[in-house]
Amino acid sequence: MTTLILATRLSKLFIRIAIDELMRDSSVIVVDTNAEVHSVLKGHNISSIHLEPAKKARLDWGERDSNFKRIFMDGPQLKCSFPNTDLPVWKVVALDRFSFWYNQDATELYDLIMALQWDKCITSADLNSELPWSLARYSGRPVWGVKVSSFRTREWYDLGLTSNIPFAGLYIGNESDKALLAKFGQVVTEVVTI
Repeated sequence: MTTLILATRLSKLFIRIAIDELMRDSSVIVVDTNAEVHSVLKGHNISSIHLEPAKKARLDWGERDSNFKRIFMDGPQLKCSFPNTDLPVWKVVALDRFSFWYNQDATELYDLIMALQWDKCITSADLNSELPWSLARYSGRPVWGVKVSSFRTREWYDLGLTSNIPFAGLYIGNESDKALLAKFGQVVTEVVTI
């Protein structure tokens, strides 16, 4: 069984788990998607494969958002402005929500990672990268998240209430995080304390 360790963001806990996995099994594959993360892993003597999407022409963000509005946000409910402003609703929604899913770099990285031979993945539970979430949701393989930032944020709280955490389990570092995640009740992931 080959384990893939995917690092989009790091924490002391993540590095400790990566080292433990590498010590336990020589067939572990470590992949990173960020030059800074790659450098930190190298500083801990962790050899990783740095994946980067092919360089593309510079995006025109205004055109991108306009295309998003035209293709995905057609409808009278979004063709208005916020009260007492000239700020269209579609612009706020486009910047706030769709940018997370529109990132074509993540699609390319997802395809590269799915081309690797692996059975289980341990990855950063990183709210700022859609790649770990896409792997957990769509790969059809067990993907475990590792705490890389505080769970005591509004985003994690809202996510927990929706019971929409796709990871097979979460590695966390202390009992208080375990208790916080247990409060959600609907969370079906197994929480592991290291």
